[in-house]
Amino acid sequence: MTNSDKPFSRMLRIMDVVSAHPSGATMAEMVEQLDIPISSIYRLVKNLVDEEYLQGGGRHGRYRLGRRFLRQYHSSVATRNLVELVRPTLRHLCDQFDEVVYFNSLTGLTIRPVCAEFPHSEKARTVIMPGDFFPVHASASGKVLCAYQEPAVQKEMLGSNELEQFRPNTITDRKALEEEFDKVKKQGYALIDDELDENVFAMSVPIHSDNAGVIYSLAVVCVKERLLSRMKIPEVARLLRQGANEISQTLTSNPLSYRFE
Repeated sequence: MTNSDKPFSRMLRIMDVVSAHPSGATMAEMVEQLDIPISSIYRLVKNLVDEEYLQGGGRHGRYRLGRRFLRQYHSSVATRNLVELVRPTLRHLCDQFDEVVYFNSLTGLTIRPVCAEFPHSEKARTVIMPGDFFPVHASASGKVLCAYQEPAVQKEMLGSNELEQFRPNTITDRKALEEEFDKVKKQGYALIDDELDENVFAMSVPIHSDNAGVIYSLAVVCVKERLLSRMKIPEVARLLRQGANEISQTLTSNPLSYRFE
């Protein structure tokens, strides 16, 4: 048996064919391009679907890249390329809010700011620099990214240690956090109000990444009175959702077009 005939190698070759077809590849197309018996392809594709590396169904259906593969892929995309893609949307939102706007990612079990846009005015701003991390239970991005994960992943993200009480308003009770996550999914955004730092208010919305689920978020972070004296919470949420939709469309238009570092 040559290396190219080994099951793992065949799986990789199947993934290559599928990734070259944005609308999906049929088993017939795989047989034609790979010269592998359809019985073998059927078995290997079933394994890949079971493990969420492919998605699709039926012998005559089209198979596309699956949720698990795409989550791993998005976590590996070079940071500078993500920044290039999302910065125009962040800049527009920053100008609308006149506040700091962040683009954040879930990497492994950690939530980190990837990049941010800052207002042109020189008033004091709330700043978290890229490279820092957001606590899951006490940040808007932490809440929104955790809320959209499976329960087992949520448990891992929160860890087993006692949750830190940053401020009197910080939610540290795990049952209360479960209820908070349900609320976040129902309303489509997460809020913090004096829960992480004194007088700091933030709203975050999820960014749906094609079939990878929710691994990115947008957030505005500010002093509450300053932002909400200019616009109401529903308007803030509407603008953030609009920005999230723009970024989602950008990331899903051709997910394998990014360059890697």
